[in-house]
Amino acid sequence: MEKAKKLLFIVLYGLIASLFVTSCKEDTDVSERNKEVMKMLKSVEGNYNGELSMEYSNYKTSPQALSWTVDDKGFITLKDFPYSQLAKGVSKEKASPLYEVLSNMKAAPAAFRIHLFALNEKGVKLFLSEYIKIDVNTSNGKYVFLGIVRSNNNVPEAQYISKNSEMQARLTITKLVKADLEHVGETTDMVDFDIPVSFTLRGRKM
Repeated sequence: MEKAKKLLFIVLYGLIASLFVTSCKEDTDVSERNKEVMKMLKSVEGNYNGELSMEYSNYKTSPQALSWTVDDKGFITLKDFPYSQLAKGVSKEKASPLYEVLSNMKAAPAAFRIHLFALNEKGVKLFLSEYIKIDVNTSNGKYVFLGIVRSNNNVPEAQYISKNSEMQARLTITKLVKADLEHVGETTDMVDFDIPVSFTLRGRKM
């Protein structure tokens, strides 16, 4: 009986010790992953100088100088995004009120949130927010457009190349919706925006 008790004690002790070691290992793994995420974000943070070109239908604009930042909260903020180019996504052109609104928009900051990171052979792949918020001020009042953004695989993404500290992205605004400021969450499709507008971003960290 005494031997049986000792054997049971040894088994229980071993089980508890095993669970403790496993728990510690899992905590360590999580900690290491968190450190890796912070390291990746730090490598991407900074100020960039580069160029932006836009493409719609069969036309492509000449690259124009553009600067942007990546902050420690994971936001990529383009300094002077040419919102007026989105008017090229309206096939009705001047026959549509939306065309006039977009054509008269001034260049202003545009921000994307980095949601996920993934290491690859070039450096870091950045998975971005799926919309761009566009604040509009007109003589008829203020309202907000949301541009639905996609990449080749439908998930907006950019690439940071570690070797030369370069960021690249090709994103496409496929749809515009108007947010209802009085009823949060409700939107109206801007059906006149019927031509996808793509933009290519390329630049290096300063």
